[in-house]
Amino acid sequence: MTPTLVPHHPARDWAEIQERMLVPLYEAVYDRLGVGGNSRVLGLGCGSGLALLMAAARGARVAGADRDHARVELA
Repeated sequence: MTPTLVPHHPARDWAEIQERMLVPLYEAVYDRLGVGGNSRVLGLGCGSGLALLMAAARGARVAGADRDHARVELA
């Protein structure tokens, strides 16, 4: 890879750019499933945890795990 002046952080790039595009999908799924205060959500392969944070904001109890330590650190 060619060196650049901007540090390359693939996990952060994914979380800040790509994963944010999924917000409307997460909202639609949570609306459809009725995720709220009486819900429990387990995220396997949860990445930075955005989907879990959104579920928690609705009052759900959440837990997650991911093999990619860089993304877990972002959470």
